[in-house]
Amino acid sequence: MVIMTTSEDYRLYLETRFDSLTTSMNGQFEEIHDRLDKIEIQTSRTNGNVTHLEKEIEEQEKELIKHASSCPKGKEIQDIHDAMIKEVGKEEVKIKLGTHKQVTFNNILSIIGTLLVLIGLIISVITSKRADNNLKRQIDNLGTPVIVNPRGITNPFPAKDSLELKFYRDGEFKDGIRDTQ
Repeated sequence: MVIMTTSEDYRLYLETRFDSLTTSMNGQFEEIHDRLDKIEIQTSRTNGNVTHLEKEIEEQEKELIKHASSCPKGKEIQDIHDAMIKEVGKEEVKIKLGTHKQVTFNNILSIIGTLLVLIGLIISVITSKRADNNLKRQIDNLGTPVIVNPRGITNPFPAKDSLELKFYRDGEFKDGIRDTQ
């Protein structure tokens, strides 16, 4: 068996393959260099155009400044400009005053609302205290003897009563005199 890597034909085959690869790679590099050259040319043209435009803008700005100082209608234009500034200033003052008035009005409304809430809280505390006192008095009166008059109104017994039969609010009859306190 003959090893192929040592034969003369295989060596020639490899050399031709490498030569064709080298040629292909060189062709691709040349194409890349050509494209880069075109890009460089286009970039320098674009930069030249930009530089030219920048110079034109600078010249026009200089001419505009010269024209503004030498314009025969410059005084009229300045007067119109000043009048517009004054009107804009007046409008800004009106807006600020209107905003200030609105803020003041809102503050007054919020103060009034807060006062109403506080007054409501105070009233509810006072009425709840009264209701608590009435409820406590009614609870304290539960189970105490009372006399019911013919119209259905209940009257409490005097403290030292000697009646044998007492009617209590819970509807029960109690015999004898007992101190329920």
